[in-house]
Amino acid sequence: MINLISKSLAVPETLFQLSSLKNRLHPSNSNLASVYSDIEKREAGHKGEKIAEYYVRLIDSEQINIFHGLRLRTPKGHFFQIDLLLVSPQFHILFEVKYQRGNLQLNPQTKEYTQELNGEVKKIANPFEQSNLHAYLLKLWLDARGVQEVPIYHYIVNAHPQSFFTINPSDLKIASHFISPKGIVQEYSKVHKSTQFKSALNNSQMNNLTNQLIENHEELYLNIFSNYSIKKTEIQRGLICVYCGSFHVEKKGNQFKCHECKRNSSLSGRNGLKDQYLIFRKELTPTSVQEFLDLDTRYQAYRLLESNYEKKIIRQGKAFYIPKL
Repeated sequence: MINLISKSLAVPETLFQLSSLKNRLHPSNSNLASVYSDIEKREAGHKGEKIAEYYVRLIDSEQINIFHGLRLRTPKGHFFQIDLLLVSPQFHILFEVKYQRGNLQLNPQTKEYTQELNGEVKKIANPFEQSNLHAYLLKLWLDARGVQEVPIYHYIVNAHPQSFFTINPSDLKIASHFISPKGIVQEYSKVHKSTQFKSALNNSQMNNLTNQLIENHEELYLNIFSNYSIKKTEIQRGLICVYCGSFHVEKKGNQFKCHECKRNSSLSGRNGLKDQYLIFRKELTPTSVQEFLDLDTRYQAYRLLESNYEKKIIRQGKAFYIPKL
């Protein structure tokens, strides 16, 4: 079983950002509930994508390239994200992956999509419209780069095992776009059979398209402060104990000692660097780290950065760091 994973599934950077934010907000902060809710939604989305990933790996083909979480910019500068994209010489398939439980119902006439859960009914985003739009935007993106036109198919995959989907009134054409994770292999086989004798991209065109998709992917990062209307002064500074969560931690040599639970750990400093970078999205300097982690000296911050950086940039004789995440 061979297929090429051109862009692997990874935990979204936004989840790391929200986790760091959660750790740094005071328990009484009014924004904390929204942060927890967004973490839950993004974790559910990632779980659905992991389930879909398992089934797409079962496709036995040497001709498809697989892209997870591809985020592209349209010719007019608008971003769109495709959860799962299969690129082949004869066709492309994009999957909008969900992890939604409860009774889900789509009214194809009003375009209203509802979720009934625990006796409560609420309107949520229509995934058919989402996948249809993403297929359209992908076509615009390909056209702008002169990529030979091949058919684009789109499906919605709900990976939650405790869900029941209906379309009322019935619409078989729309219903055919909604599949279970197990249906990924079946739909691929159907599309493959229906397009195998049609015009196709040659090897050079496939390689060029793959490279363009990878090069043009732009990772999503949250602007923590504008998204949640949080002030920088609301971010708690200092070292956090990895065992009890206390901020009463002091650097002692290469270890960090917690004055609450009396335990030592070398991870408090590394985690503090990650929190600072993920929340503020700025390269770190010894001065900024000393201030954020409330260290005694700038040298302590320098030593911490030197042993925990992914990338070091020198500008006008000054070092800037991106920590290991």
